[in-house]
Amino acid sequence: MLKRMLFFVIMLSFQSTVVNASGYNRVFVSQCLEEQSYSALLTFVQTIPVEDCDNFLLNAAGYSAFQTGLTDQAVSYYSRSYEKDSNNIQANLYLGMIKNRQRKFTEALSFYKRLLQLRPDQARYLKNVADCFTSLRIDDSALFYLSKAYTTAPNDLSIAYSFADALYAKKMYAESDVVITSGLAIDSNNSSLLGVGIRSAYFQKKYKSVLPMVHKLTHLGLGETIFTPVMFGVFAALQIKDYKLCIEYSEYLMRNGSEAEQVYYHAAKAYAGLKEYEKSNQLLNKCLSMAISENTEAYYTEMAENYEALRDFGKAQRNFDTARFISGNNLLLYRKALAYEAASDTERAKKAYQSFLRLSQNEDTAIVNFAKKRITEL
Repeated sequence: MLKRMLFFVIMLSFQSTVVNASGYNRVFVSQCLEEQSYSALLTFVQTIPVEDCDNFLLNAAGYSAFQTGLTDQAVSYYSRSYEKDSNNIQANLYLGMIKNRQRKFTEALSFYKRLLQLRPDQARYLKNVADCFTSLRIDDSALFYLSKAYTTAPNDLSIAYSFADALYAKKMYAESDVVITSGLAIDSNNSSLLGVGIRSAYFQKKYKSVLPMVHKLTHLGLGETIFTPVMFGVFAALQIKDYKLCIEYSEYLMRNGSEAEQVYYHAAKAYAGLKEYEKSNQLLNKCLSMAISENTEAYYTEMAENYEALRDFGKAQRNFDTARFISGNNLLLYRKALAYEAASDTERAKKAYQSFLRLSQNEDTAIVNFAKKRITEL
C-alpha cells in the first residue's frame, strides 16, 4: 500500500510534463490499471475536470469501480463514456454485465445487441445475448443465438454446454447428443457436459449409456456438486436391475453428505432386489424417520382439536388415530375416547379408554383414574 501511495505522489508530480491532449497523465492511469491500484485511480479521476475526462479515462474509472464493487460509480462512469461514444466496446460490455447482474435483462440485452452490431463474429457476445433471452424465458431466441455462438466457437465448452442444455430442454435429444459428444471429445472430464449427457440419455431410456458417464463423474472428486447427475445413475442402475451399481452410487451420495430420502429409498429397493431384506428394512426405517417430522404428531393433534371445536368428532377421531400411529403416544387414545364421548358414542369411548389403560405406562395418575371411572360409568 505504501509503495502504491508513493507511486501515486510521484506520478502526480510529473503530471504537468507527462500529459495527453485532454490534460491528464495517461501514463499514470495505465500504471494504476496494471498494478490494480483501483482506489488510487478513482481518487485521481476526481481531480480531473469533467471536460477533460475522455473515454479512456472514463472506461478506466468504470473498470476500477467495477472491480472494487462500487457498482453505482461504475454505471456512472461507463454511462458517461457511452454518451460520448455509443459504439464504445468496453462501456457496452460492462453496462450489459452490470444490468444483467441487477436482473435488468431487457436493459442488458440492448447493450449486448449493440456489441453484436459492432463485433458480429464474437461468440461470447452471442452467448451474452442468448443468456439474456434465457433469463427473459424467450427460449426460441436463446436457442437461435446459442446456435450461432456454437457455430462460431465450437471448441468453447461453456458455449457447447449451454447449447446442448438448451437443445435438451427442447427435447431435441439427438441434436443435443451430437454437441455433447463433440465437447467430450475435447475434454472427456467436463462435468457440465457429462451432466447434461446423463440427463439426455436417461430421458431417452438409454440407461446403459448413463452409467459410464456417471462412473466418470464419481471419479472426478467433485463431491456434492454432482449429486443430481449421480442420482440419475441410481435410477438408471435400478431400471436395468444392476442392484450392486445402484447401491454403489447411492453410497457415493451418502458418503459425500447427501441426506436425501430418495437416496436411502432406492438403495433399500436395490438391497431388496439382492434379497438382503434386513438391510433393506434398515434403510426403509431410515426413510420413515426422515419422512416423519418431529412436529407431525402436533399437527395432527391440533387438527383433531380444531375438528372437536367444530363438533366434527369423526374427523377429530381420525386425526387422533393418525397422530398416535405416527408417534406411538398412548395419551392420544385417551383424547380419542373423550372425542367419542363428545359424539355420544359411548361404546367406542369405552373401548378407547380400555385400550388406553391397557397400554398406559407412565401416564398421569389423575388421567388413569379418570379413565377407569368413565369405564364403570359408561
